[in-house]
Amino acid sequence: MKKTLIVAAALLGALTANAQQPVGKFSITPKFGFSNNYTSRDMPASFYYATLGPIGEYEPYIYNIESNITAGSFTFYNSKSKTGITFGAEAQYQFTKVFALSGGVMYTQKGATYDTKGFSTNLTNLKGNTYKYNIDEDIKLKLDYLTIPILANVYVAKGLALKAGIQPEIAINKKMQIQTSITPSDNPFITSTNSDVKNVSTFGLSIPIGISYEYHNFVADARYNLGLTNIEKEKASGAKHQNIAITIGYKIIL
Repeated sequence: MKKTLIVAAALLGALTANAQQPVGKFSITPKFGFSNNYTSRDMPASFYYATLGPIGEYEPYIYNIESNITAGSFTFYNSKSKTGITFGAEAQYQFTKVFALSGGVMYTQKGATYDTKGFSTNLTNLKGNTYKYNIDEDIKLKLDYLTIPILANVYVAKGLALKAGIQPEIAINKKMQIQTSITPSDNPFITSTNSDVKNVSTFGLSIPIGISYEYHNFVADARYNLGLTNIEKEKASGAKHQNIAITIGYKIIL
């Protein structure tokens, strides 16, 4: 029994010693979590449609298609938050017991959803036939980023750190997903249902502010990312990313 207690105390001491990174050491922390994303103000979502006539009547338009297409667009403004995943790794160097610097690369899903489920309107094709055009689900603006958080970490208690810094962001995927249907369903319309978004900037900046707690090399981290740059290239709406991310990681001390 006495030996068991000694071994348990030794293990507990070793784990406690590793509760915070030693001074002068590097570490790498792989992490995974979820983020809630929204925009600082409503950002418009637009997509286009074109009418070509009922099925079986496309061929007469092939040789003069430009003069026979009737086209239009829809724009929605009521954006809502969108939940996504985030994962990657961060490296950290511990300068003192109180201060450390970290940098990392994270894959983060951002974007927004739009309150469009149940939207319906009448459209008329080239033959004068009227059809009901329906949006069956909320439109999803899917923006995937590589984010590069560079943070100052200040330890206010053992294992507990406050952090702030700068975060460059690079958009690697820009899509808008739309689920539509036509009534009656003889498909006289062409719509963009999963298209690239041209007006989203590839590069952005944000300020991450957060708190983390380390326990037995596990790191729980919560951050708020305040967007500094406009999402749109043309800056029409002035919308910026806002993001709350919560991750769990395991710190490997080198």
